[in-house]
Amino acid sequence: MDASWLSSLVALAALLVAIVGMLVGHFFKLSSALSNHKTHVAENYVTKDEFKAHAERLERQMETGFNRIYDTLNKRETP
Repeated sequence: MDASWLSSLVALAALLVAIVGMLVGHFFKLSSALSNHKTHVAENYVTKDEFKAHAERLERQMETGFNRIYDTLNKRETP
């Protein structure tokens, strides 16, 4: 094998190692960012059960309010 071919293969191998190294580093950085995002979501967003309880309470309050409006309108004297 010619020396120029050997040096070309060594240069190509070094380039591939550098690219793979950067990709692995980028992968670990993204993995860390995803982990941090999951932690943020777990700390700051409501659970499904909490949201369901809040929605039910809101529905009850709206129903009570509409019933009061309906009763008020029914108690009015019609001219």
